[in-house]
Amino acid sequence: MWVETDANMDGTGFGTGRKVARVQWANGTVVDSQDVGLDVYDPIPGATRVFPCLDVDRERLMLSWFDGTVRRYNIYDLDDFKSRNFTPISSVAQSGVTGTLQGAALHGRYIYLYEGTGYDVGNDPPGNTNIIVLDSVLGTVLETTLNETATDLPYREPEGITVIDSPGGAQLVFGFATEIAFPRGMALFSFPPLADVGEWLFTTPTVAEAPFAWNPLMERFRIDRAISIVEVSPGQYEQVRYDAYTNEIGAVNYPQNPNQDTTFWPAVRAGLHYFRGGYEWIVSSTTKQNIIDSDVAAESNFSPIVSEAGFGQGGFGEGGFGA
Repeated sequence: MWVETDANMDGTGFGTGRKVARVQWANGTVVDSQDVGLDVYDPIPGATRVFPCLDVDRERLMLSWFDGTVRRYNIYDLDDFKSRNFTPISSVAQSGVTGTLQGAALHGRYIYLYEGTGYDVGNDPPGNTNIIVLDSVLGTVLETTLNETATDLPYREPEGITVIDSPGGAQLVFGFATEIAFPRGMALFSFPPLADVGEWLFTTPTVAEAPFAWNPLMERFRIDRAISIVEVSPGQYEQVRYDAYTNEIGAVNYPQNPNQDTTFWPAVRAGLHYFRGGYEWIVSSTTKQNIIDSDVAAESNFSPIVSEAGFGQGGFGEGGFGA
């Protein structure tokens, strides 16, 4: 388990973490911050209001912390963090939260923020509990949704949010405290997992540039030029332009090349993907997410393939270049 530790007390008996601890789970065991041998990490010395969470599928750790002015969210490679290499993959300021933050979760590129308070004078059902989706690279708010789950609960203070794997796919789980006095009750709920469409139509990105010409008209005219998306290591992609076609040999999404295993034409892309710019490609949900996580294309470059009826329905006939 990854938990906050080294509490910063506010003088009223309430404290928030300044560091992170990695604890081996053992049922019924009580762990103290002063225990000898506790595995403690101090990624941002001086930070307050620290708490961690994991994206287990992608082996990343998100650290929520307060810099003295705003709350921030740092994303780390989990192995780097465990090695005490505290250089974040990305860091964004909190945005979109107008009430009391009650939890945060990371899944892929998206940060899920949970805010609100329990029922009280001026906060009648359905309450003020919101789920806010934040882009972990750009820091922009993508969606804010009022959570109207179980509005008949007593008190109903939002407490905690996470993403779990389920047989149907990734599932957002959240909780409500149901009592004001201690011991407090807890009720957990989840949204149904999104059905995995299985395959997506990937339209490679473009950049608007002037043609190769030197006259006043052509200098002002812009056309979209294609960008290729290349898998450089498993799950990691880069943008490439003006590449040699021989660098595509061996790509898993290309037809077999009878010459690719010779010493003259080595299969430089063996086991990896190569998405030549200016084309549409059918990709899996995993490949789609890896491309987005590599920050080389956006969600808008993909459209779901909802039918197997051929070119006229859901495939090349709709979405992307076919729209």
